[in-house]
Amino acid sequence: MHLSDTKKIPSVEGKLLCGQLEKFGFEMIHYQFMSSQNMEYQLHAATDWLAIYINIEGVALIHGGSQSRVISPEKNFQFTSFSPQKLKLRQLPGRHEYISVLFSRAWLEMVMGPLTQEQMNLLIEPQEFPWNAATRELVNVCRSFNGSQSKVHLPALAHQILGRAMDRNASERVAVTENTQPHRLQRIEWVKRYLQNHLTVPLSLTELSSRTGCTPSHLSRTFTEHEGITLSQYLRKIRLETARRHLSENHLSITEVALESGYQSLSHFSHLFRQQYKCTPQAYRQRFR
Repeated sequence: MHLSDTKKIPSVEGKLLCGQLEKFGFEMIHYQFMSSQNMEYQLHAATDWLAIYINIEGVALIHGGSQSRVISPEKNFQFTSFSPQKLKLRQLPGRHEYISVLFSRAWLEMVMGPLTQEQMNLLIEPQEFPWNAATRELVNVCRSFNGSQSKVHLPALAHQILGRAMDRNASERVAVTENTQPHRLQRIEWVKRYLQNHLTVPLSLTELSSRTGCTPSHLSRTFTEHEGITLSQYLRKIRLETARRHLSENHLSITEVALESGYQSLSHFSHLFRQQYKCTPQAYRQRFR
């Protein structure tokens, strides 16, 4: 979260753990400090963003929407810069520790699709949501941050927490339109787009259902009914199609093609490719030389 000092008092510097909002569309910063007075900051960034504020210690106040929200210890808050009103963060005297996780609007729309006006309206106001196992794990990893190993683990945890933050909004939308065909299609298209953009991430039906606001069994059933294949079959299909495209472009090794397509085992990748296309990856590549 980018802070602009509005009271000419010493600004607070946090530790950037991973990402960079303007460059990657995502960043995570860990703050720890002691304050002897009220500190108020304007929350801003160079792009529209959604923030998850994970408050570990200290009391703060977010205001600028239609009402103010008190942030007490062990509370998560979701808020955005989408509101025309400028958000401010006021931290009360005492020790503070919190983690801010920011996602750019472009990143959100890459994962969720273009935000509708209804979604924008639901996201404008700051909202509280409870801590869970993913929150506690993220806090523990941040406190024992050890460089590259933690950098790999942190984004996945942050995305889990974002999914929980969106649950409330997703549940409200689903409750209204659960049985309508347009909503079913929108959900399926979101899942297909998500899988296409996350080929290297292991398939988690629980995570996908959480993000789309329905039960795992309901998501699995409706996807199969609409697409004629299961989620795992669909993921294998698009992974192999991606592998075939990389092989035709001829700029990656066979091992790199397997990894880029979401396969950690070269032998498993080769077996599935031969099963699907009746030839080995190497033989397929020879066609384009």
